[in-house]
Amino acid sequence: MKRLAAFFVFFGICAAISFSQENDVQSQKKMMVRRAAILDAYRQLVESIKVFKISSKSLVKDFILQNDSIESKLGECTLRSAQVVATRYMPDGSCEVDMVLNLNDLIAFLKTTQSEYSFPLFRETNFDEVAQQSLSKYIRATGKGILLESMSTAQLQNLQNESSILKEEIIRLKKQLADLQTFQQNFLGFLEENKELKKQIQTLEDKGTSYTKKDVEEWSSYKQKYQESLKEIENLKKDIQRSQNMLLIYQGYQEQAQKSFAENRELKEQIAQSKAKCQEQQTQVDSYAEYKIKHEEMLKKYQQALEEIEAAQKQILEVNDLKTKIGQITQENNRLKKEQKDLKNKLSSQDQSLRELENLKKQKEHFIKEKGKLVSQMEQDQNSMVQLQIQNAQLQAEIELLKRVPVGVWVDANPEQKIMARKAAINDAYRQIMESLKNIRVDTKAAIKDLLVENDPVHVALEGFIQDAKIIDTRYLADGTCEVDMMVALHDFIKFFKDVSKNQNLEQIQIYNPAKYIKVTGCGTFK
Repeated sequence: MKRLAAFFVFFGICAAISFSQENDVQSQKKMMVRRAAILDAYRQLVESIKVFKISSKSLVKDFILQNDSIESKLGECTLRSAQVVATRYMPDGSCEVDMVLNLNDLIAFLKTTQSEYSFPLFRETNFDEVAQQSLSKYIRATGKGILLESMSTAQLQNLQNESSILKEEIIRLKKQLADLQTFQQNFLGFLEENKELKKQIQTLEDKGTSYTKKDVEEWSSYKQKYQESLKEIENLKKDIQRSQNMLLIYQGYQEQAQKSFAENRELKEQIAQSKAKCQEQQTQVDSYAEYKIKHEEMLKKYQQALEEIEAAQKQILEVNDLKTKIGQITQENNRLKKEQKDLKNKLSSQDQSLRELENLKKQKEHFIKEKGKLVSQMEQDQNSMVQLQIQNAQLQAEIELLKRVPVGVWVDANPEQKIMARKAAINDAYRQIMESLKNIRVDTKAAIKDLLVENDPVHVALEGFIQDAKIIDTRYLADGTCEVDMMVALHDFIKFFKDVSKNQNLEQIQIYNPAKYIKVTGCGTFK
C-alpha cells in the first residue's frame, strides 16, 4: 500500500510538472510573438516621423543598444511614450499589436532636449514642420510578429534557396577575384616591359640624325608597339576599374551573405532549440501516456486490493465479535463463581446476621419514636417560620411601596409628611391612568387599601399599574403639595392584565385608547 501511494504521488508530481512546462512554453511563445509585434510597431512609428529609416530586419539590439542615430532621444521617447491599445493572437501563431503615439508630446519633448544633444539629425530637423505635416495628433501603427518555429516550410525553403544562391555567387566572385589578381600580376609585368620600350625609344631619339635605316625601322616598330601598349594599358585600366566595381559588389554581397549566414545560423539554432523542445515535449507526452497506462493498471490492482482489504476487514470484525462474546461468557462465568462464593459466605454468617437483625429492629423502633417527636417540633418551627415570612413580606411590601411612591410635602420639620404627600400624588396618578382607559371609574376618595384588597378587575388593573407604571418626574411645591409625572406602557399593561384575568377567570376589559403610552400628572398633599 505504501508503494502504491508513493507511485500515485510521483505520478501526480510528474503530471503537474509536464502540465506546468507546457503552460510555460505556451506563455513564453505568446510573450515572444507579442514582443516581435511591438518592435515592428516601434519601427513603423519611428519611420512615420520621417526623420530616418530603419531596416525591417533590424534586431532589438540594433534598435536600442547601438550608440548611433537610432539610439536618439526620438527613439527613446517613442519607446517610452507609445502605448499598446490592442493585442490580437491569430490562429496561425502570429500576433498583431495596435500602438498609439501622441505626436504633440513627442515634439514638445524633442524641443526641450534638442539643445542638449549634438546629433546632426536633430540640428537639421524642423520639428514644427514635422508636426504640421501630420494631420492628426496621434500616430497609430499596427505591428505584426511571428516566432521562427511558427514559420511555414515554404518560408524556410525560400531562406535556404536564398542562402544557396548567395553561396554560389560568392564562389563565382571568388573565382573572378582570383582571375583579377592574375590579371594584375600580368599587367605589372607588362608595365615593366613597357618601361624597357620607353628607354629604347628615348635612346633612339637621343641619337638624332645619326640613326640608320635599320634604326628607323626599329624605332617605328617600337613606336607601334608602344602605342599598342598604351591602348592595352587603357583597356587594362578599364578592366581594373570594372574589377574594382565588381570587388565592391562582391564585398557588398559578402557582407549581405555574412548577415544572411548569421541570420540563418540563428534561425538554425532557434529551429534546433524549438525541435529539441518539441522532442522533449513529445518525450514528456510519451512518458505521460506510459504513466497513464501504468496508472490505469495500478488503479485496477488498487481496486482489487481494496476489495480484498474490505473482505479481510469483515472477517476481522467477525473474529472480534466472537472474541467479545467469548470474553462476555468468561466474565459471566467468573461472576457466577463469585456469587456462589458469596452465597457460601452469607450462609456461613446467616446466624450472626439474624442476631444483628433483631438488634436492628429494636433500634428501629426507638428511632421511630424519636422521629415522631422531631417531626412535631419541626412542624411547630415551620408554622412560626411562615408567620415570620408573612410579617417580613408585609414589611418588604411597605418598604417597596414607599420606595416606588415616595410622596412628600415641603415640610422640613416633619419628613413623614413629605413621604405621605408623594404617596397621595402617586395614588392620584394611578386613578388618572385607570380612568384614561375609559373602562372603570375610581372615586377620588377611595383609599389605597380599598383598591388593593378587593379581588375584582379594579384590583387586577391596579396591580398592573403598580408593576408597570414608572415615575419619570417628582416636584415638591412651595405650598406643601407634591406633583408626580407617571407613565405606563399600554402594551405591557394589556399583556399583564390579559394573563392575570385569564388565570383568575375574570372578564377581560376592552381597551379603547390607541396610544402606546399613558402619561399623567398626579397631585397629592398630607392633611
